Amino acid sequence: MKARLFIGLLLAACGGEASLDERVGALEVAFDAGANADVARDAPALLELGRSGQLAPARVWKLQKLHLLALARLGRGSDAAASLEQAAQLPENKVSPELYCQVADLALSAGDIGGSIDVLDAGVRAYPGREALFVERLENCREAASRSENDELRDRLAQIPYLNK
Repeated sequence: MKARLFIGLLLAACGGEASLDERVGALEVAFDAGANADVARDAPALLELGRSGQLAPARVWKLQKLHLLALARLGRGSDAAASLEQAAQLPENKVSPELYCQVADLALSAGDIGGSIDVLDAGVRAYPGREALFVERLENCREAASRSENDELRDRLAQIPYLNK
């Protein structure tokens, strides 16, 4: 809602047509204001325009990062994992193991244990040999799954070979 209001005001101030950079700026403000649902909803259309060359690569990267962080904050970790994989294909690829961990932490904080596991597992696949970086967070997922008494998540964690050495 906050982002819609801001975008509406921005469009009115610009005579009805906001540039792509202004629209990305509006999503940055929305993200900072905690309007994660607005960012998750509006970012994909802007990302398509950006990928077609209408935005500078650095702006596309910023937009992709806002999108995946908003998804994680909303408890949509599996979607955020897919967004991370898309971000890794960008020319301005700034995806790192630490970003995977940040996204997983946000998903877990939102109560999305399974999504957090998806993000961490994707991080292990993207960065072979760096499993140790992700294990502590997977242990946090294990604790959360135990508290939730979710047998499916506990079984899933038991199947992860690098976690159960």
